Amino acid sequence: MKQPKILLSLVVLMQMLQSCESDYGFRQLFVQMRTTLVNQKSDSIKVKFDYERQYNGNTVFHHNFTLLPGEEYINEDQIPGNQSALFISTFYITDVHGKIDTVRRKFSVEYSPYHRNISDIIYIKD
Repeated sequence: MKQPKILLSLVVLMQMLQSCESDYGFRQLFVQMRTTLVNQKSDSIKVKFDYERQYNGNTVFHHNFTLLPGEEYINEDQIPGNQSALFISTFYITDVHGKIDTVRRKFSVEYSPYHRNISDIIYIKD
C-alpha cells in the first residue's frame, strides 16, 4: 500500500520541480532580421539588392526588381540566437530619370541569450 503513495508523491514532486525549470535549454531561440523598402515616390523605381550574411561562411544574394508607387519589398532572415553574424544590405535605387541612390545597412549581431528582433524600414520619397 505504501508503494502507490510513494510513487504518487514522487510524481507530484517531479511535476513541481519541472514547473520551476526554465525551458531555455530546450527551445532554440532565433535572431530575426527584417528589412523593408517602401516606394513612396510617384513613379516606379528599379532596385538592385545585394545581401550578404557572414555566418557559417559567407552567403551573398543578389536580386533585381521594380517597385511601383506604394509597393514595398521585404527581406527576412534569421540565425540561431547563440551565434554571431554580420548582415549587410545594399540597395541601388534608380528612379525614372536615371538618378541612382545607394542605401546600405549593416547589422552586427553578437551572441546573446536573449531573443531579439531587428527591423529596419527604408522609405524612398520624391
